[in-house]
Amino acid sequence: MAVALGLYALTGEAGQVVHWRQTVEAFPALRARVMDTHGHPLSAEELSRFAVGLRAKLQHHPENLQNWLIRGRLGVVPNNVELATQAFAKARQLATKDDTIALDCASVLTRFADPGDNGAGNSLLQAILAKRPHGLQALDLLALNEYQQNNNARAIALWREVLARLPAADARADAIRQHIEQGKAQGGLEQAALTVVVTTLSQAAAAGLPTQGTLFISVSGGKSPIPVAVKPLPLSRFPLSLSLDDSNAMILKRLLSAQQRVKVRVRVARAGTAQPQRGDWFSESATQPFGGNGRVAVEINQQLP
Repeated sequence: MAVALGLYALTGEAGQVVHWRQTVEAFPALRARVMDTHGHPLSAEELSRFAVGLRAKLQHHPENLQNWLIRGRLGVVPNNVELATQAFAKARQLATKDDTIALDCASVLTRFADPGDNGAGNSLLQAILAKRPHGLQALDLLALNEYQQNNNARAIALWREVLARLPAADARADAIRQHIEQGKAQGGLEQAALTVVVTTLSQAAAAGLPTQGTLFISVSGGKSPIPVAVKPLPLSRFPLSLSLDDSNAMILKRLLSAQQRVKVRVRVARAGTAQPQRGDWFSESATQPFGGNGRVAVEINQQLP
């Protein structure tokens, strides 16, 4: 943008030179059209004229929050990273507690490919979710952010959480499922799962099992006893074979697909609770390598004292 002899010159897609006075006079009407989501979109010339007027308004009224937001969105369309990020950063300074603006800013940081921007967007989204853990827009953006950074297993887990929270027959569900499949393909996670087979029961266990109860199958990473995946199911017949994957994750930051070693624990809960109780029968496997697929067989043969 150049300033000369009282003229602001801006060369846009239409190659137009915009006169300063004309820009000032046209700005209110152009701004009204920009704010009208159902109105006729601005032409390239009108958009150039509006951008000049907006910059001038912000120079004279830098406290205008709405104009900073508009300026940030103007930078998104042509992928003007510097313009968009600076404008939204200024908007956040003016409204530090407004999570809607923080989401707009995080969306811009996630949109662009720069790892630094992605990292800043990730931190911002984590802060938003710390206050509102179940915000669908923030969860969806964080999933996209993780996908952008090739953290596919975490992205898939986040998208699965979004999908689980969407209302029935929500129009967004198909797009989320497509994202999940893309994440699986990109990360080679289509078959990432662990098969657990409860082969037999010891004679003592078979005699001591309750008629009703809950079977808890948990998988840890080997180093820490805290599970990375847990699957409860009603007590049934043995032998039993089932599969665990990232949908059974306890914490989104610790996924089964990210483990290099696994250890399986199977427990029959007489009271049906996750907390182990005296008299519960259980079994633990040895720790073994895990490369995204595997099979572990266990026999229930021990009882908690």
